[in-house]
Amino acid sequence: MKRFLVILCLTAFVWLGVSMSETDDYPLRAHVEMYGYDTVRYAVAKADSVLTLHAEMTGFQAFLRSFRKQVPVVQVDMTSQGTKRAVALADITESLRQQIGPNSIRNITVARDSLRLELTERYHKTYRVDLGNVDFSFADQYGLYGEPVVKPEDVTLYGPKEALDRITSVSAISYKVVNISSSGSYEIPLDDSWRDYGDIRSSATAVTVHLPVEAYVDREYSVPIEVVGADTNVHYRIYPEEATVHVWVPKSALDKTPEFRVAIDYQDILNHESTQTPRLLEFPSYLRPRSLEPSQVECVIIR
Repeated sequence: MKRFLVILCLTAFVWLGVSMSETDDYPLRAHVEMYGYDTVRYAVAKADSVLTLHAEMTGFQAFLRSFRKQVPVVQVDMTSQGTKRAVALADITESLRQQIGPNSIRNITVARDSLRLELTERYHKTYRVDLGNVDFSFADQYGLYGEPVVKPEDVTLYGPKEALDRITSVSAISYKVVNISSSGSYEIPLDDSWRDYGDIRSSATAVTVHLPVEAYVDREYSVPIEVVGADTNVHYRIYPEEATVHVWVPKSALDKTPEFRVAIDYQDILNHESTQTPRLLEFPSYLRPRSLEPSQVECVIIR
């Protein structure tokens, strides 16, 4: 009797082993994670988050998955246009199998035809980035040569309308760079205090400021002083007749011949103000004016 029970147990174990090693279709639930859409601009209104399928695997593999209570996670690319998107499961079956168990699952089948995602566009407002808290200072005889470039110039915030209506501006954090002596780009984080207003998303978290920098050389030029608005029939004398303009010139522009206009106003002279302060009216944009001499000139009208 004892030998019979042993043989029976061995037979049962062999049968169980053979049975468990055979492949069959087993039900399986997977969690769906969708990506490929703009999570800042859109909020998820409705999405398929669970996928029920049948996987071809051995009994051992099915038992281990059940015992470990594994819930596989599959990622599905929902890159498309519009707010209503779908992906055909027939097109991604192999991708799903690779994600769930590339070495243990031979094949999978699904009862449904697609996974669907419905998005809703968040309310949004666009703000020009305020750089008032940013301070750049240059090394001696270095300065801007051209215009700084800010990217992006505008930032869009997304969120509830009532929250965005309370946000009046978007600014960079307090940021300082000193002794700049070469061209370069600086990434400046934005002040994210808008988060205090609720679930607010931003199209950018930082801006990049590019500064074109050039070395400058001190130069001076003698420029005739003209009288603006003077009658052509009126004769006048200016003492002195020329002004000295002190400027910084970029080294790359030393071979250029700059043109200047220095003037006083004829109407001020008629108001019996013979002593005038000359003004620099025009100069090339690539120069950096420093000073103008003399600070006062005398103008006499000859009648």
